[in-house]
Amino acid sequence: MSIVLLLNVKFPAIVFSGIPIICLLAFLAFARKWKLFRQVFIVSGITSLASLLLVGFNPYVRNTVHRHHPFFPVAGEGKIDIMLINRPRFFDDKTTAQRFLISLFSKTTDIVGYNKPEYKIPFTFTREELKFNYQSRIAGFGFWFSGIFCLATLLMLYLFYYYIRLGKKTELFLLSSFLIGFILSILVFPEPWWARFVPHVWFFPVGIVVFAQTTGSKVIRRFSYVIMFFMLGNSAHTYIRSLLLNHEATKEINTQMSELKRTPEGILIDCGFFGSNKIRLSEHD
Repeated sequence: MSIVLLLNVKFPAIVFSGIPIICLLAFLAFARKWKLFRQVFIVSGITSLASLLLVGFNPYVRNTVHRHHPFFPVAGEGKIDIMLINRPRFFDDKTTAQRFLISLFSKTTDIVGYNKPEYKIPFTFTREELKFNYQSRIAGFGFWFSGIFCLATLLMLYLFYYYIRLGKKTELFLLSSFLIGFILSILVFPEPWWARFVPHVWFFPVGIVVFAQTTGSKVIRRFSYVIMFFMLGNSAHTYIRSLLLNHEATKEINTQMSELKRTPEGILIDCGFFGSNKIRLSEHD
């Protein structure tokens, strides 16, 4: 069911579901669990095909037949480049990896056009950064995330050393698969600078903490607690900030709706693709 839902949410979800399955199959092959390997391969294959061809008939099959590409309008002939007006010009000559790292280690902001990101030292932040919402284009994972990412990377390197020193081949393979899968999931997207296109980046420190908690080392586990502390603080700020912004937006919408309701003459409204606006209007009928 998770594959069905994931593949029909957004086009990039094919990568989000594909890479973990490939990593799981690689681990099963490494562990020589061939019976389970065949079961996972068959179930995931059938589920993926059903998700794309049946549940996802529209848009995948429909786009292939009528537009000659399953990912239209973001790919294929006559595609619409939605990033042309969203991508800061600063990123035009940068590689995928450079775009990701520059955004990660910059101040949280929402720049467009010819504005440039401002680099910052991890764990430092300004008052202006605290005001931006969760849709920020640059450093959209939160004002502390660059520092969290650095700590998680250091812990990951120590985990590699720990596993190699103790000869833990299975754990070493799992951590390597996790890292390779994470890197691939970033590089396949040309616009990883915007958090909304690579939301799974948030799970990198989470995954490293999980690996750390399964070790018998008190030092490693205590270090992971530090990462967890900063993650909770970073997430708490994002959550509270989002609540406040949505509360203010809801108040503003309710005020606008009340004013429209008092208008004596009718108002013609074209909702276009935003069908949810019809529901919003009906709630204030």
